[in-house]
This record gives sequence, C-alpha cells and structure tokens, in this order.
Amino acid sequence: MTIDNTKTHGGPAGHRILLKMASEKPYSPGGIYLPPKDESTMTKGTIVSVGRNCYIGSGDEHCWCEVGDEVLIVKNSGRLITEADLGDFVKDGTYRIINDIDVIYNLTQVM
Repeated sequence: MTIDNTKTHGGPAGHRILLKMASEKPYSPGGIYLPPKDESTMTKGTIVSVGRNCYIGSGDEHCWCEVGDEVLIVKNSGRLITEADLGDFVKDGTYRIINDIDVIYNLTQVM
C-alpha cells in the first residue's frame, strides 16, 4: 500500500481522511433554483490527505483510495471543516473529515 502522506499543514489523525468537497450548484443551467437534495443521497469529494492508519485492520489487503482520488460518500457524513479549524488552508472550498470506512465508492480507481 502506497499512500502519499506529504503534509505541509499536518494531516488527519488515525483512520481519517480529509476531503475537498465538490461544489454543488443550487441552480440549473437555465437558472431554475434546485432545492437541497435528500440528506441520505451521495456526494462527491476529492481526497486531500489521509491518516497513517487508514485501512489498517480493515480486512482488505489493498487501500480503497489514495490522495487525489474522487470518491462518493453519504452526504453530511463526517465533520465539516471550516476556516476557523484549519485557517487559510481551507479558504478555497468546502472540506470534510471522514472515517476511512465512510468512503462508499471510488470514482477514480477501477478495483
């Protein structure tokens, strides 16, 4: 298992993953307001960093995802990370910290 864990601002602890969430546009291309989706639906994010213990003891012999992969998670799983938490590091988007088992599907890698 090779996971690039290069960190300039620290990183997730243990089995956690830091995701940059894909932006969800509240309007259709035609300008129609789209109400929020049901909270049980999936949402996309890109893996920014992983904790050192991700996937250890999971019973799998390979990791499910790596830094840079786009993954699906259950919407609102984990914890929203704000600028108050990590400062300028999260100014350019919405971030979440999730557990490694919260990754539902890897859109980047073919398993």
